[in-house]
Amino acid sequence: TDEVNITTLAIPEIAITSSDAAICFGESVTLQLSTQNATSYVWWDGFTGLTSRTIVPNLNDTTIAYWAEAINAIGCRNIDSVFVQINPLPEVEINVAGGSDAICYGAQATLSSPEIEGYAWEWFVNGVSTGITSNLFSFNIYEDVVVGLEVIDANGCSNYGEKNLLVIDLPGILLSPDTL
Repeated sequence: TDEVNITTLAIPEIAITSSDAAICFGESVTLQLSTQNATSYVWWDGFTGLTSRTIVPNLNDTTIAYWAEAINAIGCRNIDSVFVQINPLPEVEINVAGGSDAICYGAQATLSSPEIEGYAWEWFVNGVSTGITSNLFSFNIYEDVVVGLEVIDANGCSNYGEKNLLVIDLPGILLSPDTL
């Protein structure tokens, strides 16, 4: 009589965790992989070298499912995935009252950004914070400046934009001696 020995192997177990469930575009997320009863694993992109990976999502991604597969010695497979939401950066819109970026010397420059609930703003002049944290900013202008604005949305994502303001010199008046 022939005898057959059957050895069973447990189905491989796999778990993927993410450092964050949601990130802002341009930020990275760290994925961690753990397995049991597996002799190998493969990530969604074919990578097999590390159990921890740091990923920076591509432009226009909104939600990504990262997955990996564990494989045991006889080829049984198991898959796990994790979803990461990628929040877009807020748009930075700087509007100048009057519509022109050229302002008369000493005049008041008034800038604004759309008021959006849950947003925060911080204004800068030539790279230095003004301490103004509303969507409106006014100041008297005496030289060409670069006005910057950092916008932070309700998700905590921030973006920065700039606008160059130019000073228009006042016309000079030339007085000459009276002659009779």
